[in-house]
This record gives sequence, structure tokens and C-alpha cells, in this order.
Amino acid sequence: MSQGCRPASSGSSCNSSCSSCPSWFQNETQAHRHHGFHGIDADRRGDLAAHSLHCGTATPWARGFLHRGFSALGLPLKKIRQLYREADAILNVCGTQEFNNDLLVSDRILYVESDPGVEQIKVDKGVKSTMEYLRGHRALFTFGENVGTKSFPVPTHGFKWLPTRQPVVTDLWKTKRSPASAPVFTSVANWSTSGLKDISWRGERYLWSKSREFLRFVSAPAKAGETFELATNIKDSKTRTKFERNGWRLRCPLQMTAGLATGARAIWQQVAR
Repeated sequence: MSQGCRPASSGSSCNSSCSSCPSWFQNETQAHRHHGFHGIDADRRGDLAAHSLHCGTATPWARGFLHRGFSALGLPLKKIRQLYREADAILNVCGTQEFNNDLLVSDRILYVESDPGVEQIKVDKGVKSTMEYLRGHRALFTFGENVGTKSFPVPTHGFKWLPTRQPVVTDLWKTKRSPASAPVFTSVANWSTSGLKDISWRGERYLWSKSREFLRFVSAPAKAGETFELATNIKDSKTRTKFERNGWRLRCPLQMTAGLATGARAIWQQVAR
């Protein structure tokens, strides 16, 4: 039986310009410094400001809080505004960026859609907030290479989606480990979103959660004769036991991702081919 899922502890100290960074910022700052990424992170709720990548700064990244005006943790607000003005491009990955007056000084905001279909369906259903939001970008990119073609059934209504692929910087994933004697098929996934992100279109309901699809392949290890390892948050003990009895190795996703640089990346390096 797999052990309970607990957050991994972190003993790392914060080396950012802020002397009182909370633990979550310490962990993520260390990860970004290790990867060489510098930028501004954000989410849709308005807790955080913008996301862009910038190299060569002393402080790797920043969080900007919008609840009571605008305050920054990490990079000073003056530097954030400079990045907004001077950046060649600001990447709004997954559409998580909430626009604000500081950000909108730039006309080089690029939307990068990682989950194709959702925004196109909202546009086809006439959701005005979605259409106005998308129009605030210089260009729209999507991982869905068929979006806007005859193979994609959802009308795009004049929005031009440019196909792109998720980049992988192979230099960050090098390993000196010898290949394992037997292959391990691995995945990291959120088990369920409780239907909160499901979407309906023309009589069909499209589910966001991966749980139902994984259950279809619960016997895969036995049938394939291979090792399958899944890092996910299965809360139901009966379901977890079902997977384990069918030969799955279950891991705690929190322990992998709490320390990004030394957690998830190290795990994938162990099974790299």
C-alpha cells in the first residue's frame, strides 16, 4: 500500500532580495534560480500580476499582489514596470494573466494556449468576457495544431490561432545515470477537478478530470508486462488499492513538486532515456 501524501519539507534558505520570503516563495525561487529562469509569475484570480521571462537580473522572479493596489515580492515594482515596457514579448501561458494598467502599457502580450478547445468553445458560445480578453493580445498561440483547420470542428469566428509546440530545453534534463535495466512509464496528473472545469458544447459534455480515462487502463501494467508509475492525488482508498493491485506504482505528487528543482526534475532524470 502507498503511504499517505504529505508535503515535502524544505530546508533551503531564501536568497532573493526579500529577507522575509515565505516558504513557498523560497522553494519556487530556488527552483527558478536553478533553472536559470527570471520573470514575473501570475494567476487569474488577481492574487498575482504578470508572467514574463527575463534573463540577467539579480532576483530570479517576482510575485505582484493586486488585492490592495499593487505590491511586489522579489523584484521591485519599478523593475517590474520596466520589464513590462521593454520586454520583446510577454507570454501569457494558459491564459492565467489578469490584465492590469501596468501590464497594458505593452502591446506585445502573447497568449499561449495549453488546453485547446476550451477558449474556442467559449467564443462559439458568445462569451463576451472571453472574446474581449483574447483581443487584448498581440497574437494567439495554441498547442492544438488543428485549431482553425478543417479538422477542428469548433468555429474560430475570426480569431487567428497560430500552432506552436511546448518547448523542452534538453540541457536542463541531462543525467549521468545509466539507463535502468527495465523501462518505467511515468506520468504526473491531477486526479480530479470535481467537474469544475468541465465544458459543454452542442449537446456534448467534455470532462476535464483524467480519473475516468485512467480507470479504463487500470490493467495496463499486467497486460503490457511493464512498470507503470503514476504521481497523482487519488483520495479514495478503494481506487488507490485497485491501481496498486493491478501493478501500478503510486507516488505522492506533493513530494515531487514542492521542491521543483530537486524533486520532479530529478525523478524524470532517473527514468530518462
